[in-house]
Amino acid sequence: MGLYKGWAWQPIQDNPGFEPDIAVPVRDLLNDVMDAGGGFGPYELEKLTHSEAPWIRARGGIPIDEPSNAVISLEDMKTFYRQALVGKSRPGTVPSFSKSVPKPPPIRADEVIRFSFKYLDLISNEKFGIHRRGQGYLAKLLERLRDLSGITDGDSRTSRSSAPRAHEIDWSRTSEPAGFRHLNPQLREIKAWQFEITSNAHGRVHGFLIGDTFFTVWIDPAHQLYPGRR
Repeated sequence: MGLYKGWAWQPIQDNPGFEPDIAVPVRDLLNDVMDAGGGFGPYELEKLTHSEAPWIRARGGIPIDEPSNAVISLEDMKTFYRQALVGKSRPGTVPSFSKSVPKPPPIRADEVIRFSFKYLDLISNEKFGIHRRGQGYLAKLLERLRDLSGITDGDSRTSRSSAPRAHEIDWSRTSEPAGFRHLNPQLREIKAWQFEITSNAHGRVHGFLIGDTFFTVWIDPAHQLYPGRR
């Protein structure tokens, strides 16, 4: 385990240079696991495992974006995955994970999106702040966030006037190609999004989504992220 632990969430680039001596049933099991999960990206796999009971129980209520050294119980994992495989195997065979591993759970269309300011940065980048705005700007920003705090994921994808105009950020087309460079590498790998505060008058809010929570990072009153677009 220690050989690859240092790669953390990054793709493993090292080739071990040897063919491990693995029993055929174990090799078949590993191939099944690869068939089931090999096509998922790191955050799809993260969302999948973080929706399962062993991970949730081990953390004991710690917020999803908080790091933890809690150890997941081996017995808990055995029980959970044994139950997941009930009816999937025949006596004397290795059960196939490829038919039992579910897709990572998407955000439901009726799930309310919440806002967090845990990673709000009004200091490190002078382009993104509200210190040069008039007194009414902060009030308008807070009013807009209040109005959006009850919106659902389904609403955010409609053309309703109350829904925010939101889209994924393509950093290569912005004034900040390095993205949220002040955040840790794992958070920087998450897809970034922006939405308008009001129709062009008050700029944009930039951040990222984990589960049903939008983490606000930058307030962009003057459209500085996309300076050529208003």
